Amino acid sequence: MLLQLQLAESCEVISAMRILIISPSQIPGTTGDVIRVQELSKALVQLGHKIFVVCSNYEERNRGMSHFPKRSDPFIDRPDNKIDISFDRINLYFIKKLMVGKSLLWKLIWFSFFNLLSLQKVIRICLRNRPHAIISYTPYTAIPAYITSRFFRKPWIYDARGIIRVEFYETERVKPNRVSAYLVGFMESHVLRKVSTIIVVSEKMKKVLLEMYSLDQKRIVVGEDGVDPDAFNLSLGRNAVRRKFSIEKSEKVILFLGTLSIREGVDRLIRAMPHVIKVRNDVKLLIVGGGSLLVNFSSEFKDLVRKLSIEKYVIFTGKVPHSEVPQYIADSDICVAPHISTAFTPLKVFEYLACGKPLIVTGPNTDIGEILARHRAGLAVNTEKPLELAKSILFLLNHPETSEKLGKNGYKLVIENFTWKHSAKKIETLISELLHKDSG
Repeated sequence: MLLQLQLAESCEVISAMRILIISPSQIPGTTGDVIRVQELSKALVQLGHKIFVVCSNYEERNRGMSHFPKRSDPFIDRPDNKIDISFDRINLYFIKKLMVGKSLLWKLIWFSFFNLLSLQKVIRICLRNRPHAIISYTPYTAIPAYITSRFFRKPWIYDARGIIRVEFYETERVKPNRVSAYLVGFMESHVLRKVSTIIVVSEKMKKVLLEMYSLDQKRIVVGEDGVDPDAFNLSLGRNAVRRKFSIEKSEKVILFLGTLSIREGVDRLIRAMPHVIKVRNDVKLLIVGGGSLLVNFSSEFKDLVRKLSIEKYVIFTGKVPHSEVPQYIADSDICVAPHISTAFTPLKVFEYLACGKPLIVTGPNTDIGEILARHRAGLAVNTEKPLELAKSILFLLNHPETSEKLGKNGYKLVIENFTWKHSAKKIETLISELLHKDSG
């Protein structure tokens, strides 16, 4: 049985709701958390709801985003419609981002400013529009979400795409000072205990949260990421990316897409490549993405490629606009998601599946690994062992019929269960249930 929000079937869904979303991320963007905010908001709008998003922004927001309307002053509302920008029918309100240092302490300072700067704007939105519910992302938006939810007596939903203590301390090898460590732990713990409901992207993440913070499991529901089937599908043309990077049509492309960090397991995939090349030299590893605000391992990974003497077989593209991602997937032959965290399911997995590509993920002790195995939609392997990962890549390369069958099964799986419309309907039902509970 697929992961689902365990909601009361008898709950009547409320139509035309007004939902306030608070996210410190820059919108539009290319990271998984930003895409989740964008796509869920779009899907909720398509279901007939009105969405207000308070987010951060700075001068470089339009780089690679020519379709995004420019605006001179992100602080002042337009007098005609009382919003900063309407993007895909989503009402966006910007808080100008301060370009600070990249340490965790500096990041905490910035998010403190975000809380203070956004509070007034969030209260003003609530007074004008009276939202039915508030959804926040990351503990760094806790102050405006908490105050407005209590003052206006509306449910506060925390959409947790990750666990900060796990992400930064265990997988990114960040060593914050004691002040930073205390503040991060305090904020995360405080938010998780104060919110009405917590949404997590996997059952594994739910289990970790329950063990780490001793929470009431009834307050945690699972709501996976999704994909836009209009953008990611089987009908995408090929060869545009191959021409751009001079990849021969006869060469097989192995694709990694995402943030260049230890958490994403990029080094695992690089270390597997020499084993693949020994057997087949008609391959190219295409690494698409850049570093995060806090941690950037791009140079480290490039040094590793040079150390292994496989420069001829590896291409680093850097960051690309999310609108171009479908073409990169379409031009690949095998997609790999070798992430370290077993509690987190990367968004790119659903995008790979929607394009009908054979997929290798970390497993089998992960939610997505179990789902892929059950539906015969991909391979779940121990990506920590380079040789095992290489054997899986070679298996798919040497068995094209099996690869094609896995791709077809994956496409069916994601289209039937993991589109953004599915995710939005779960959010819609969840909010309706919370509102009915409060009114009762």
